[in-house]
Amino acid sequence: MAKAFGSNSQLEKSYRSWLHGSAYNRDSEVSVVLIGTVTLLRRHSIHATVCPDCGNDDADQVQASDVDKLGFITAVQCLVCGRQLSAVCRRSNVYYERITDPSVLVRGDHVGWYRPFGYWHHATVTRQGPDRVALIGYSIDGIRENNK
Repeated sequence: MAKAFGSNSQLEKSYRSWLHGSAYNRDSEVSVVLIGTVTLLRRHSIHATVCPDCGNDDADQVQASDVDKLGFITAVQCLVCGRQLSAVCRRSNVYYERITDPSVLVRGDHVGWYRPFGYWHHATVTRQGPDRVALIGYSIDGIRENNK
């Protein structure tokens, strides 16, 4: 069950300490950043929880561990399991990471590969086996699941 966070949560306290003395300290701006950060964290998890490792969905159990120069939270630490989590939006048009070891992929990851005729094919990881990754994506015949 998702727990909402209120004022004086660990996330808000740690974020405000990063902002101490900055121009980005208005309550309305702080609220937008906090809500946006928790939303991004939940979108990064296939289970829609704040922390994909331990399943923590209590936003009071994370703290800001990095804030950029514009006042946005870019990383948090889960206080339950200690994992550092990225809070950066992953929809950048220039984000690219070459995967050489398929064992790092997890269910819900989006992958792409270059196809002939100048386009990229896209699929989503559905299962991870010891030596194979199952993907689902669009083909000429519609939606198809393949093992790679």
